[in-house]
Amino acid sequence: MAQMRENKAKRKLERGGIVTMLMGAHNSPDMIDFMGQFGFDSILIEG
Repeated sequence: MAQMRENKAKRKLERGGIVTMLMGAHNSPDMIDFMGQFGFDSILIEG
């Protein structure tokens, strides 16, 4: 069975840190790769 990855954004919040998040409505793989390079803690993509 595959292991669940650690939710790093959730852990950061639990330690009192600030989480940066980007939200977008893009379904293009190229756009998703592009957004991933900016260092956000979390990206929410709504298709």
